[in-house]
Amino acid sequence: MDDTNSPGGWGMTVALGCGIILLVYIYNSWWVRRLRKEGVPGPRGLPILGCIPHIIRNGVQESEDGWLKQYGDVVGWASGQQLNVVIKDPTLLKEVFVKDFSHFTGRGFNISGHPIMSKHVFAAEGKAWKRIRAILSPTFSTGKMKLMNEDINRCSKTLAANLEDAARTGKVINPKEYFGAFTMDVIAATAFSLDVDSQTNKDDPLVRNAKGLFVPRKSFLYIFSLSTIFPPFKYLFSWLQMGFFSGEVIEFFIRTVKTMLKDRRQTPSARADFLQLMMNAELENTTDNSDLIDMNKTLSTEEIIASSVLFFVAGYETTATLLQFSGYELAVNPEIQERMLEEIQNALGDAQPVYENIRQLTYMDQVFYEVLRKYPPVNRLSRSASEDRVINGITVRKGYRIVIPVSNIHHDPKFYPEPEAFKPERFADRAAQNSVTFLSFGFGPRLCLGLRLAMMEAKIAMVHILRNVKFVTCADTQIPLQISSRPGLTQPKQTISLMVESRN
Repeated sequence: MDDTNSPGGWGMTVALGCGIILLVYIYNSWWVRRLRKEGVPGPRGLPILGCIPHIIRNGVQESEDGWLKQYGDVVGWASGQQLNVVIKDPTLLKEVFVKDFSHFTGRGFNISGHPIMSKHVFAAEGKAWKRIRAILSPTFSTGKMKLMNEDINRCSKTLAANLEDAARTGKVINPKEYFGAFTMDVIAATAFSLDVDSQTNKDDPLVRNAKGLFVPRKSFLYIFSLSTIFPPFKYLFSWLQMGFFSGEVIEFFIRTVKTMLKDRRQTPSARADFLQLMMNAELENTTDNSDLIDMNKTLSTEEIIASSVLFFVAGYETTATLLQFSGYELAVNPEIQERMLEEIQNALGDAQPVYENIRQLTYMDQVFYEVLRKYPPVNRLSRSASEDRVINGITVRKGYRIVIPVSNIHHDPKFYPEPEAFKPERFADRAAQNSVTFLSFGFGPRLCLGLRLAMMEAKIAMVHILRNVKFVTCADTQIPLQISSRPGLTQPKQTISLMVESRN
């Protein structure tokens, strides 16, 4: 007879279960009380679950916004067994991002769904991150940027022609579709020397799978929630290769990049695309890299594959989002749009926009920075402490997740008066573009590697667009625009609808 079916067996099972729940409750309560004693105020939450029920009811961003308003610029809250410290105080942010950066290199959370996806520069931590970053940095030098001029201009001309077609037919457009296809073409060309023409050929396998990178697994919400309530679960899900990215999509990129690497090693490419640059890149022997002397000086095949996928994720979404919201704001603020065109005419005349001359488009810079402030591509960032640290009197324990509420900071009137107004002149001063309260590209040593490429791509595209068409509102344009509060990528609640009018 099975002992578990006897009254005594069931009693032992129930007692054991209750004991485990009690221990988890005591453990969680002890950590939360410790947070309070160490000077981090915040909501108490519930036993075991912490503040998760509140988050489910109100959303992450609304909850954190409310707590920051109630408790101040540093707030601690528990999501299950994970303790989060939300920081928006500029002095503390500088400590985390720059002064004490060596102890905050980690992101705090990574469930990608495939072991390869922990090997790119965005996910790596500690010395592994520093090594990959040091190898990749020369790939984004000024000289390499100039090599991208031809490809970006070619894709931009196709984009402008497609928008002119929309102007002629008088159709209402979803700008994200146009700009997403444009950025896809640019990435394919500059990263792999591929001419996929996703602006007209939407069925290309590369295009279809690249778009799949932004569609999470259906089970991801449950995986994320369980990993938050019980952090050890993230190791189980990582071992099972269960996470955000679809296994089928990642396997497609692994096969594709491996094939290209094999071909390149047999016949090196004459073009300096990112794939070839990554294959050729080596760690430079500098004093800054003296602690990496015993590590591999080149990227492994897995690191090249992971970096290739990252190029698609970061390059597609961030630039397409910047251009989408730029189109919206220019339609709503036509005087700003005309001032941008006037600057183009005065600074460039009829010349083709290239890396060297678009630096003269300083007002366009201001417009793009204001778009990035109002609509940051990612609405919150995270870091984790590699050991217990004390920053400005606040104790941050190893294992705490540091949350930086980017959208909240960008819309705080303390930092940006009238935050909902669109005012490019906020960024007329270069210091404003490099402030710790502007976080669309991150800050400090982990500042986005592709920042200059994204801005170059957006500026070249906008020159071609404004020379040919202008953005205008229509009956379906939502004013003011409502933004989704879901954590992660900044997205409108409903599809943006605009029209374009030909200038010819």
